[in-house]
Amino acid sequence: MHKKIAHTIKRYIHIGHNLDEVEKIQTAITDLGGTSIANLEPIHDNHHVKTIASITQLFYFERPTDDDYTGYIKARCLPHIGPCTQFSPFEISKFTTIPINKPTPNITPHSIPKKPWIFPLSQVQVKNYN
Repeated sequence: MHKKIAHTIKRYIHIGHNLDEVEKIQTAITDLGGTSIANLEPIHDNHHVKTIASITQLFYFERPTDDDYTGYIKARCLPHIGPCTQFSPFEISKFTTIPINKPTPNITPHSIPKKPWIFPLSQVQVKNYN
């Protein structure tokens, strides 16, 4: 699907439009079947936080709030896949002097596709040689 989105955006720019605003990106892919988009804009506090070794290999993070691991950050490569690395509140406190809060980015409502996403099924013909 990402190739279709990239192609649609390139075509939109090629015919003379620009994508300097979120609304223009939504307009560019509005007729792409089964595609919804939303804008996620992080809020940066611009304070320095040290980097945890090997954190770039982890992409899924949890912050438990109702078990024995409250205050910990659990991380792994993918959800429910691979071992879980746990960072204790003490380990986390070594990286910054200010509290780390869960990010709350600005999020626009997702768009509603005008066309359904249709995935054609291949027709397989089986020949009977009996």
